[in-house]
Amino acid sequence: MAKTENKKDEREPFRAERHIRRMSDDEIREFVNGVVSGQIYTDRHIPESLQHAIHIIFMPLVFGIFDGARPEDVKQVGCLWEWLSEAGPRGVNGCPSFLSMKIMHRDDFTRAHAAIVTELKRRENIEIPPASEKVTP
Repeated sequence: MAKTENKKDEREPFRAERHIRRMSDDEIREFVNGVVSGQIYTDRHIPESLQHAIHIIFMPLVFGIFDGARPEDVKQVGCLWEWLSEAGPRGVNGCPSFLSMKIMHRDDFTRAHAAIVTELKRRENIEIPPASEKVTP
């Protein structure tokens, strides 16, 4: 009978410079539009009561995407996110579940978050003309 060796996982450890691609302004704009229109789910959408289940919502965490990561690399993570269209058929207590995810750099997320807040405020203040006014497109 042949003896099999247990090979150590030879995957490269997570490194921010390799695994977090910086986003262009257009990509950040697309992210912002996706979030405010409800097409993107982020780790910030997970209710406090389910934070312990983040690895079930973003499944790549179960598979060890951050195994071997240095603390300074993990600090570069701004948010985890994915398009809702990529969600699996089942969820966790009302949250979607993803077999894929994207990682946003913290500096990109800081810019995106500011734009999201601004856009949500703008949307709250949309002026609707009175029903009696004739509106022409």
